[in-house]
Amino acid sequence: MNRRSRHTNRNPLMSAMTTLGIAALGLVVLWQLGHGFVTDDAASTGDLQTDAAFVTTSEVNLREGPGIDHEVLAVLPIKTKVEVTGDPRDGFAPVRTEGRQAWVSVDYIAPEGSVLASTEHIPLVAMPVEEPEPTVEPTPMPTEAPVQQTIAESVEIPAVEVDARVPSGERWIEIDRVEKTVTLHHGDTIVGVYDALIGKDLSASGYYSTAIGTYHVFMMNRALTETPFAPGMYLTDFVGFDPARSNGIHSPVRDADGDVIVTGGTETLGCVRLSADDARTVFDFAELGMRVEVHD
Repeated sequence: MNRRSRHTNRNPLMSAMTTLGIAALGLVVLWQLGHGFVTDDAASTGDLQTDAAFVTTSEVNLREGPGIDHEVLAVLPIKTKVEVTGDPRDGFAPVRTEGRQAWVSVDYIAPEGSVLASTEHIPLVAMPVEEPEPTVEPTPMPTEAPVQQTIAESVEIPAVEVDARVPSGERWIEIDRVEKTVTLHHGDTIVGVYDALIGKDLSASGYYSTAIGTYHVFMMNRALTETPFAPGMYLTDFVGFDPARSNGIHSPVRDADGDVIVTGGTETLGCVRLSADDARTVFDFAELGMRVEVHD
């Protein structure tokens, strides 16, 4: 028997082993395609590690059950710590936070430590998105540091229709979507008017609109903070007023060193963007619970 014949006789065994290896590899690929590749992104709708620490990547509704048809128990601020306690269902994960067991969307949580930005933590408050809070009682201005008039008397300020129930001396913020301005009010006095960029969606209540309505300031963060909606982009002087859309009043976009990035954009994804100086002024004027009115 020559060498070619001996080599040919070993081929059936080798071929069988090769075929089995290819078949096994194929089964692995098919399993992965059917079940999804396992990654480190625990905020996806795949498997979440239970009994692990997560944080919210945006303001998110804390719901009674797994789905948007369940009651909103509260609104969790960005970077709220939550513990995933079981498997997700219909895109929602069971969590425990601040002694409360409920559900949040897996699209708005990530493993603790994976989110680079830090945000001032505001305690959990029961604040369903669907219903505005009652009007906040007036807060007197401190006598030692009165707010200065920043608008020249020659500037004509358009008349604004104010609810007759507004208590005298209330400090509040007005956002005019037509004029694209932010106006600070203290009773009958206009403290300042500032040019702004608003949401690209001009509908009254779209997700990317600066939606019309009555709101209250629910979070404030002055620190340079990376926005979860645009990795590598940072903001300062954030005054959050619309938790359902993660909208707030803030500074221009900045880099990681705090330098302003000139984007050339003329609209936002729903937030209200001011110049750096104006954003600092509005932040100094605002306080948690302050009324914010958005109108055309």
